[in-house]
Amino acid sequence: MAYQIRTKLLILLCFLCAQHTEAQKVYTFPIQQFGMDRFFNTSKLIAPVFKIQGDSIESYQGFGVEPKGPLPKFPVKLPKFESINDTGYTFLYSKVSKKALNGYTAVLVANYSRRSLPAILYVDHNNNFDFTDDGRPDTFYLNLQYLDIAIKNPDNPKQKVVFRLSRFDFLKDFQFKRMADQLFNRFSGTKKFVGTTYSFHEQRFNIRKVNCVVNGDSFTLALEDVNYNGLYNDPGIDRILLSAYKDEVISTDYAFPINKKKSITYFERNFKSYEVIRIDSFGEEIQFKYDPAKQANRQLLEGWRVPNIKFTDANGNKQKLRWYQNKPVYVYFWNREAEGFEEDTAALRMIQEKFCPMIKIIAMNYGDNPKTMHSYVEVNHVYYVCGVATKTLIQRYQIEQVPFGFLLGKKNKLVKKGVRPSEVLRMLENGEIQSW
Repeated sequence: MAYQIRTKLLILLCFLCAQHTEAQKVYTFPIQQFGMDRFFNTSKLIAPVFKIQGDSIESYQGFGVEPKGPLPKFPVKLPKFESINDTGYTFLYSKVSKKALNGYTAVLVANYSRRSLPAILYVDHNNNFDFTDDGRPDTFYLNLQYLDIAIKNPDNPKQKVVFRLSRFDFLKDFQFKRMADQLFNRFSGTKKFVGTTYSFHEQRFNIRKVNCVVNGDSFTLALEDVNYNGLYNDPGIDRILLSAYKDEVISTDYAFPINKKKSITYFERNFKSYEVIRIDSFGEEIQFKYDPAKQANRQLLEGWRVPNIKFTDANGNKQKLRWYQNKPVYVYFWNREAEGFEEDTAALRMIQEKFCPMIKIIAMNYGDNPKTMHSYVEVNHVYYVCGVATKTLIQRYQIEQVPFGFLLGKKNKLVKKGVRPSEVLRMLENGEIQSW
């Protein structure tokens, strides 16, 4: 007995030491690449090109609103052109420079007409409407799919916003281009819009990301420059974003605000809180540490009722979690690509065969095609309830990755979270799960 007590004390001491060591460790990650969220990939933002008329260009502001009067015009200085067919100008928005008019930097576009010559883009980096003193222009060659252009702070080149410009396909999106043409022709003042086909599809990089492996976990962390000023640590504006390891960054799922300097910024992952020590202004590095003393806010708490689930099962029937509140329930989120899928499925089958109807299994599939999930249930003769989990449901349950399980007692009160099927099976075999 004394030996067993000493062994348990030693294990506890080792655990506490490991927790203390982990809490003291500072993680530093250099961030070397831009990230793309779903809005970057789905955006159809247009950088409209207007034809140069005379020796001045008209400002770009209030698009979509009828101007109250004539828009300001600014005299420009043009470079000496050779082999140029058509000349126009567009605007790119950022808050990198305070000299930019309403945040818009003018860009001269030579050969916008997509004929046999590449388009030449002169970015007015110093915002003086002189296109001859900004260094070498950027060339959009005919065989390029896109061209990346950076607008930088002249006083600090690290402060920058990068734009990806591409062309709209001649043979696609006819309705969209027709509608865009009508809008730009109506709301562009006296500027002569050359058409969406001859303008540019604009995408803005404002996310920098890094893949992290810390504290027995792995995830992708991103910094979001919300106001497009080339800085990634503006208090109350910019955000920290988290996603599954090497997965797409989605800014609406797991976002954490950067707090003011006098308050500590935290982000949470797998129900653990991490204190942010430093974020590089230009998004090139982040430092943080695990804080075991701070309870994560984004989690379901043990002893509390979990949100009710309304879902459709594999047979197309409507189901509700609260229908099964008079017995223990194991809610398991899964998909066929998840780690340990085969082992978990075998354990679920054993639970169903040996302990049904004492406990109810609800297996919620997230990520597979519903038809594929239905076929899997039919072919493999799955008798426990299988349902389709929506993104909204995943967010309500604060699940960051599957597989993940919740063991519930009566009235759907949470008993244990993060429990795998094999552990539930062991608890049932040992008599640890009764009626509760």
